[in-house]
This record gives sequence, structure tokens and C-alpha cells, in this order.
Amino acid sequence: MGKRSQGGGRGRGKGRGKRRKKGSPERLLRSELRRSKTLDRVAVASVENIANEEDEQDIYDEVEAGSSQGEDAYGSLVGILGNSGFETAKESPGSSDRESFEDSAGEGDNCEEGFSDEEDDPDLNEKEAEEEPSLEINPSDGAKALDAEHDLLEPVLDKKTREKVQKNDQKWEKQCELGTRLRYQFRRSHAQCPAPKSLEVFSEIGQTGISLRMKTQYEHWMGTTSLSESAGAFAASVSSYRDVLWTVKTEPEEMHELEQVLASWVVSHVLRARTRVLRHSAQLRASKQQDTDSADVQHQNGHEDPSSRVQDQGFTRCRALIILPYRSSAYKFVTSLCELTVPPTDGSEKSQIVNKKRFKESFGSVEEEEDEETKRKKPDDYWELFSGNTDDDFLLGIQMGRRTVRLFSSYYASDVIVGSPVGIRRQIESEVAEASEDTKEEASRAASDFLSSVEMLVVDGVRSLSMQNWDHLNFLFKNLNNMPGRIRDTDFSRVRPYFLDDLMKMYRQTIFLAEYTTPRLLSLFRSCLNHSGKLWIRDLSLVGTNSRILQRTKQVFNLIPGTSLAVESATNRFDFFVKNTLPHLRESVSSGVLIFVSNYFDYVRLRNHFVKLRKDSSSFRFAGVSEYSKGPEITRSRSRFYHSQVDYLIVSERFHFFFRYRLRGAKMILFYSLPENDHFYPEFVNMLETGSGSPCTVLSLYDSYDLFALARVVGEKRAALMTKKGAKSVYLMY
Repeated sequence: MGKRSQGGGRGRGKGRGKRRKKGSPERLLRSELRRSKTLDRVAVASVENIANEEDEQDIYDEVEAGSSQGEDAYGSLVGILGNSGFETAKESPGSSDRESFEDSAGEGDNCEEGFSDEEDDPDLNEKEAEEEPSLEINPSDGAKALDAEHDLLEPVLDKKTREKVQKNDQKWEKQCELGTRLRYQFRRSHAQCPAPKSLEVFSEIGQTGISLRMKTQYEHWMGTTSLSESAGAFAASVSSYRDVLWTVKTEPEEMHELEQVLASWVVSHVLRARTRVLRHSAQLRASKQQDTDSADVQHQNGHEDPSSRVQDQGFTRCRALIILPYRSSAYKFVTSLCELTVPPTDGSEKSQIVNKKRFKESFGSVEEEEDEETKRKKPDDYWELFSGNTDDDFLLGIQMGRRTVRLFSSYYASDVIVGSPVGIRRQIESEVAEASEDTKEEASRAASDFLSSVEMLVVDGVRSLSMQNWDHLNFLFKNLNNMPGRIRDTDFSRVRPYFLDDLMKMYRQTIFLAEYTTPRLLSLFRSCLNHSGKLWIRDLSLVGTNSRILQRTKQVFNLIPGTSLAVESATNRFDFFVKNTLPHLRESVSSGVLIFVSNYFDYVRLRNHFVKLRKDSSSFRFAGVSEYSKGPEITRSRSRFYHSQVDYLIVSERFHFFFRYRLRGAKMILFYSLPENDHFYPEFVNMLETGSGSPCTVLSLYDSYDLFALARVVGEKRAALMTKKGAKSVYLMY
């Protein structure tokens, strides 16, 4: 880890990475870092400064009690830069940069600024300081137990290999079964990436390599350490440090177990990395007892002091980023993190969770009394999603110790950040908006610096995120693991080499938890560049939801021809509907046509076309409701459709997702595009009113890009048959 071949000699020839703008802070910094032996002298000087400032007491007690190295990291930075023109380096660390990025939660927050990667609040560590920071891995866990000293992030060896990873053009390999109901597909990031012959299903949580103390707390809160088949497969997948795409339909109890396993994995990774930092800091402190003359002799003879080459950090402290759709889901996940970190107490001891009361007030459930009649009108999955605080604009920093948790910490002093896509985007854009015109460009580069060193990204609740603005999630991925735009109190002598080479994205583990697969989700997953490879886990046999239809219905599936490019899919669908489907509807069906549209942009295009038709013909009557419709407008449209005052009612998928109204008066349903939520198809079909003896008609339009949505409705085998080359244009099912 500390060899010269990894840290030095990267400034010449290959492995240099993309060329940076001349005069930029990143390029000047990197050039200064590569000067011969400067890094070694700075590290030794930093150790000597620590020795002069701190008292002689136990090493681990000092570390756990929160002894700061912020000034020494700052001194190291000044020693590295010298007089290279960085005027901001003359300021005291934490006085300007970190104050401007303080959490904007309010004045009542008692979180502290400027925590380095090895600092913690001394008030929180009364018991923590008494113990040595060890990992306590159970030796009985066998070969699957993770080594405490293993870095788990082996560097990409050469330029050719990293170019293959960046191209990301490997194909999915042959799928393999995983247990009795799951299957997985592996995708290499480069030719040398090892592919698993089989993926083991863990039987207990200890096989993931978590500490004995965390395993005990997991058993305390879950009642057992054994895992179900799905949870065991998920634990085995994430513990390999590969990117994981989990698209399995799970029950609420099973999903709760998956989230507990995920929380334990995040806590284990953060605490293991923090323990490594503390242990290396202790080694640096121990070197102060050595004779400085012997160190000078080592440098003169060309030998390197191992303690001066520890590289265990990134540019900022945050290591894990958790993306969730609502405050209620964040409340559950953060509660699990606290349960696995803070040991249970009998109430007599002081709470080791700071700002706990404020967290409950901000993220706790909102009391809304619903009568039993209202609850019966909506399905169970609606109340599972929208029970509690459904605000989707939040961002929370969490600072973690071995037995302590500080909530609402500054983002640059947090180990874990929990937020929503819109909350993170608002934070980044607010930093740019508050900057002056002269510093606008610099602020735009530095606004996302708190996301520059993320090692683990978790995206949970993809089903709800897909019903929000997906562009916020794309914006988040573009701002992840970028080179920082502003120099902060970073000890560059301890920054990992691949961070300096702008290769952080290749060492980030990304985990998606979704109930189904969509093209844009798969595209986002394929953009991840983990050099260890990717795992895609899904159901072994996907049964279509059209089997849940309760009445006899004629289901017609019409293939849209001529769709060759994805960007032309929406236009081809609209042209096909206007030229072929709509004229037939106007001739054969008089009224009661319910049109379902999954995409809001398609909804707007279709509604505008209907407005033109209404202007041309007074007999053409329609109404439309979407997620942006107000209450009176929704009530009026539903009433007019029920009483046959309008012939067509256009409904967007997000409208049904957020409201779940029963739309009465439908005699025929047209799926302009198939729903992403598979259970919406039988819900809408069961709304049909069967007054006469003849079966009602359901018409669905689809093309080759609707394969995933079609498979959720009719099953995978039928979907493959209906979308293959040379398939029929019309399929009829009863």
C-alpha cells in the first residue's frame, strides 16, 4: 500500500490521466505533489509537529478522545504547496471554507465544524476512549470473512486496463441461478476482471465480515443472525464490493431484512475505514518516539519510512452516500444505522446519539388520521409508500464513531450522507447561487466537493424515485467523484494515489435496490465504472400481472412498427396513434375510453393534440388529469367522465401513483404506453364496467423498447416472442 511504485513516478509517461487546464488548482497541486521526496519530508515534519503539541498519554485514548490533526494537515498542505501562489492557504483551516459549507439546518444545531477524518466529539467518547479500536472479526466465519487490514481497493495496474474500464463495453455473461427463485448476471469491466463461477448464498449475517459487536446488535434488533434466501443472496452480492443491481419483487418484511443487511454493510465499511485511519494515525504518533537522526539516515540511504507513506483517505471525509426518496424512508434507514452503531442502554446512561430529538421532529412521521373507509379505497402498497413524512427535499450529514453517532453534522465532517436527489441538487446549486459573479466559476466546480471521495453509493427506493424527476438522479451521478475545485484542510500525504489520478469512479461500489428494471435504470447502472465488475440480480421466473385480472377481458397488444432508434420511439408512437389507432377509436367507440400514458411528456403531447381536435370539431370531448392537476380539476374531470359528458379521459401514471383514485365509467382502456409499475395494469383493467355480456376491450401499444414493461405484464417468454424480429403486429389474449 505504501510502495514507491504506487505513489511516485506517475508524473511522467503513461498513467497520467486526462490533461488538465494549465494553471488550474488541480494541476498545480499535482505537479507540486510529484516533486522528489517532498512528500516524505512533509510527513515526517507533520509527525514532529504532533509530538510537540500533544501530551504523553496512551495513543488510542488520544485518538478516540478526539485529538485533532487539523493544524498538522494544514501545515502539511502549506509545506507541499510552498509559495505556489495559493493565497487561500494562509487562512486558518476551517475558518472560511468549512464555515461556508456549514449545514443550513438552523441555529439550534449543536454540530461542530472542521472534523478531520480522525476526529470525533470528545463528549461522545467517554467509553469509546477506554477501548482499543479493533475490528474483532469472527475467525469462525471462514474464508468469506473480510481481512481488517486488507484495503479492498486494489489499484488498476496500467493505462490500457483503465481505458477498458472507462469504455465499459463488456457484455453481460451467461446468467446463473442463485438459490431457488433468483438468478444473476455478471458483467466484466475489463478482460482481466475475475468472473465468479458461482455466487454463494450466505446463511447468516456474520459471513459478510462485520464485527462481533455489530453482529450481536444485529441479533438484538432482528432477533436472529440467520438470513433468508433473498437476504443471503443480497449479502453475498454486496460483500464482493462489486456494483449490484437488485431488481427483485419482495414483500415488506423481506425488504426490511434487506435494508438491515445493507445498513450493517454500510456501517461495517465506514467503521473499518475509520479504524484503519486511526490505526495509521497511531503509527505516526508512535514514530515521534524514534530518533530523528535515524530517520535522516534512512532518507539519505534511499530507504523510506513506512509510517510516512500511509495513504488511507480521500479528499473529503464522506465515504458513503445513501439516496432515498422520502424523509420517512430516511428515518427508517438512519434508525437502523444508529441501532447497529450505538449499543442498547437501559436508560440510565447518556444517549450516544446527538441531535436525536431534532431528527425525530424533522424526519419522523406526520400524524394524519385516516378513517377506515379511506384506507380501504386504496391498496396496501400505497400506505407502505406514503405513510409518514413524504417530503422529498432533504439532506442529512452523519458522523459516526465506534459507539457514537452525531446527526446533522457538517457535510465535510460527515462519514455518511443521507439525502434525496432533489435535496443534493438544491444544496449544490445554492452554493453556486450564493457566490459572487467573480467567483461563480470556481464555486460551480467546488460546490460538489463533499461528494468527491464517496466510496459507496446506495440508491434505495428506485420505484419511488422513478416517479420523481429522474434528471435529478442523473445530475447527482455527474457530480459524484469529481476532482475537488477548492483546496481544503486535506492531508495530501495520506490521499490514495487513485484519487490524485482522478480514478475514484472506478473504486466506488454502487448498489441499486429496485422492484423492477427500466431502460433508464439499466443505462444508469451501466454507466458505473467499478473495476471489480457488476452483478444484476432478478427473479428466476417472472409471471405476468395480467393473470390478476378478475373479469373476462379481451386484451389486444399492438406492435408499433418502424422503431429503430430509441430517440425516435416517442415520435413513432405518437404518429402511429394519430394515424392508425385514434381514427379507429372515433369510428367504433362512442364514449368511455380511458387512455393511460406512462410518460408525462407523452401526456402533454397527446393532450395538446386533443385540444386541436376539440377546436376543429365541437363533438370531440375529452378531459385530462396528471400529477400537477389541482383537486377541483380532478373532481370535475372524474365526474364528467363518469356521466359520459366527455368521451376520452387521459391519465398519467404519476397521477395514479400519487392519488390512486378509482375512475368509474370506463368501457375501454387504451394503454398508450405500458406502465412501469406492473400492478397498475390489472388495477386499471379491473376498473372496467361490464354492463353487457360481451367482454371489455383493453388495447396496449408497445414497441421493442418496451420489453421490460411488457415482460412484467405478459411474462418474459411471451414478451420475448412478441418483440423478436419478424413478430406479428397484433396479439390477442383472453
